[in-house]
Amino acid sequence: MLKHILILPLLLSFFTIPFLKKKEVLPPGCVKIGENIYIDQTEVKNVDYREYLHWLKRKHGERSVEFQTMLPDTNLWVIFKAHKISYFRSGAYHYYPVVGVSYEQAVAYCKWRSDRVNEYFYLNENKLSFKVLDTLKIKNVPRIFEYRLPTRKEWEQVAKTDYDPKELKKIEKKKLETGQFFDPNRTKRSDVKVVIAKCGAFPPNALNVYEIFGNVAEMIDEKGIAKGGSWKHPKEECTVDKDFTYDIPNNWLGFRCACDKLGL
Repeated sequence: MLKHILILPLLLSFFTIPFLKKKEVLPPGCVKIGENIYIDQTEVKNVDYREYLHWLKRKHGERSVEFQTMLPDTNLWVIFKAHKISYFRSGAYHYYPVVGVSYEQAVAYCKWRSDRVNEYFYLNENKLSFKVLDTLKIKNVPRIFEYRLPTRKEWEQVAKTDYDPKELKKIEKKKLETGQFFDPNRTKRSDVKVVIAKCGAFPPNALNVYEIFGNVAEMIDEKGIAKGGSWKHPKEECTVDKDFTYDIPNNWLGFRCACDKLGL
């Protein structure tokens, strides 16, 4: 009898400990890079930014300042004239990185995303209907996650992360490309797929972060500074330490968000 009494606590601990361990709640779209610090797996996509615009349009109206000032600049497709309309608006480019966005627009998107994600967790935690959003005041919603542009240190930390050994072996064996960079031998300049790739098209690094180099350069929290290079830059220029400067939106410039976990 005593033997069974001694074994019972061991059995209970064996079966209950995994269930007692609370699963970490990650901010949507992100991977962890530090203590309560996260970063997007991919650059912010056209479909993500269009969701932002749809929300602004619904809340403030199509002719409102709030909506109009957040529209990306589609006139920057000088060479690829067809993409003035299709790249941002067409469903064919849903999952391509958004471009033509200014620093101020990117910062505003981060704030909006923070509000919506915190609302989602609040509704989910309290088992409330999304209809509540029409009357819910954001100041009453607990701040769990705060999205923002990454710092230089955070971006460079992610960029210095190598590929997982298995992934690296696959890259070397199949001679896979690891990013979309400028290639002077390209001839099909009318096809945007040749210059900008779909988010997640290339192998991720060991943090499971995609296209940290190439595709589109990424804004950091220092206004006017972007990192990682793009389809318009030679691969040799796309290094961890290299800064790319900008003063207006460009067709080679996008962004990904970082996120702070404030508490649960």
